[in-house]
Amino acid sequence: MLITESCKRQHIAPDQLIIHADRGPSMTSQPVALLLATLGTEFKRTAVQRILTGEKTLAELSRELDISPSVIRNWKRYAEAGATTAVQASEDVVPTSQLREAYAKIRELERALGRKTMEVEILRAAQEIVKHTPSLRRESGR
Repeated sequence: MLITESCKRQHIAPDQLIIHADRGPSMTSQPVALLLATLGTEFKRTAVQRILTGEKTLAELSRELDISPSVIRNWKRYAEAGATTAVQASEDVVPTSQLREAYAKIRELERALGRKTMEVEILRAAQEIVKHTPSLRRESGR
């Protein structure tokens, strides 16, 4: 949509526009569809919403965005599956990547807690040894 609107405002014909990706070796060009396919969640959600509200048909949106209908169909399926899961669980749905990051953070914190627990146990054991060994205790006169 952004590219289409910009081209209209600047009076650029569709066959005049070539977009070069700055990913990979220099002077490698990729089709707009490939670049759009890497767009974020919000773009995909908006595209799916346009189909669900009847603003566009799948075919119309596919042509407008120059993205395969099967790609958009997958976005729609993922969105619907996520919504169904959220409704069934009565909870928010969290992306798998966020869940993986949270589990990694939990593991990291559990390891840190284990280390600190061990340190406390060692210090308590040392305290007991010092308590029962008079030569290791501080003299009260010092």
